[in-house]
Amino acid sequence: MSRLNLVDASHATLKPIKEKLGANLPPPVRVLANSPAAMSAFFALHGTLGQGQLTPRVREQIALAVGNAQGCRYCVSHHTQLGRKTGLSDQELDQARSGKAPDAKVEAALQFSRQIAARRGAVTDAELAAVRAAGWTDGDVVEILAQVVATTFGNYLNHLAQTEIDIPPVDLVPAAVIDGIHA
Repeated sequence: MSRLNLVDASHATLKPIKEKLGANLPPPVRVLANSPAAMSAFFALHGTLGQGQLTPRVREQIALAVGNAQGCRYCVSHHTQLGRKTGLSDQELDQARSGKAPDAKVEAALQFSRQIAARRGAVTDAELAAVRAAGWTDGDVVEILAQVVATTFGNYLNHLAQTEIDIPPVDLVPAAVIDGIHA
C-alpha cells in the first residue's frame, strides 16, 4: 500500500498522461498526480532528456545504475522493462545495475552517474577526468548529471511513497558488489 495517495486514474489531471501511456497508469504516476506541478516537471525533464545526446539505451543504463545504487527496486524493475525495449540484452541490463557495460565509454558514464549520485554531485577531479578520458564531452557530462537528477526524482518518489511493485520485479544488486560507491 502506498504511503501517499494514488490519484484515481480517471482524474482530469491524468487524462493527458493516460493518452500517452495507456489506460494502465503506473502507481508512481498516480502518486505524482497529487501535485500537477511536480508531475509536469517530472515529465518535462524526462521528455527533454529524450531529445538530448544520450541514446535511449544509455539513459536506461544510467537509470538502472543509479536506481540500484539508490536502492529503488520499483525503478530498477521499470527501467529493466524500458531497457529491453531499447534492445539491451539481459546481460547488459544486469551489468548496468552494477555500473558495468560491455562498452568502456558507456561503463565510464555509468560509473560517473553512480559517483554523482553517491557524492550528491560533488565528484572528484579524478572522477571527472575519467569520464572525459572515456570520450564524454562537457555537454555530455551535464546531460549525464541531468539524467541522474531525473532518475533520482523517481527513486525518491518511490521511496517516499513506498510504491508497490505492479510489474515483474527485478532484484537489486547487493551493495557489497558495487565497488564501494554507495548512495
